[in-house]
Parts: sequence; C-alpha cells; structure tokens
Amino acid sequence: MEIENWESAGALPLLYGELKQLGLESNVAELEAFGFTVVPPDKVGPPEFRPEVKEAVERVVADRFGSLDTHVGRWDNVNDQLRFLIWEDPVFEKVTYNPAGLGLVQYLLGTNCI
Repeated sequence: MEIENWESAGALPLLYGELKQLGLESNVAELEAFGFTVVPPDKVGPPEFRPEVKEAVERVVADRFGSLDTHVGRWDNVNDQLRFLIWEDPVFEKVTYNPAGLGLVQYLLGTNCI
C-alpha cells in the first residue's frame, strides 16, 4: 500500500513513513490490535547504549525497592511501577528521544505531544 501525503490525515502519513523506515510497521499494528508492543533492542539504540540503560534501571530499582541480589522471591507476582525516571539518570532523557520510542509515542498521542 502506498501511503501518500493526504491533507486530511494531517501529520500521520509523514510519521508513518518515518516509522516504516525504522521497520516499526508491525509494532504499529500490534499497538492497534493489542494496545501494546515490544520493540526489539536493536531498533531502540546501538548495542553500547543498552548496558547503560540496564545499569541505570537496576540502580533505580535497587534504590526504590531494595537490593536485586537478595530476596529473589520478592519479585514473584509483583507489578511495581517505575515512574518519574527521567530525573534519576541522564540516560533516561536519551531514551525519551530515540527515534523508535518517540515515533511510537507520536503515533499514539499525536506529533505535538510533549
């Protein structure tokens, strides 16, 4: 299917083209069908970026909920939420503007999202 720059569709055709270039068409379809998607790490950032993010997340979890090394059973059937991460480490700011994540957020919320 050829997506044209239809005026009635606003910014969506351009955004869809960008998502297509990133190989995220199936992620868009999953968002529509299921309400969630999992983006493969190689589409989110370079391999050297992943350990930095993982270390920051592990540090925040340990700071907020306790050591990850003890009480392994503590994590069974738990749905703790990590909110307000952007202030915890500069790496989380980088996560917010990676093309895959930002593109999918703009798809869901509109291109003028903040």
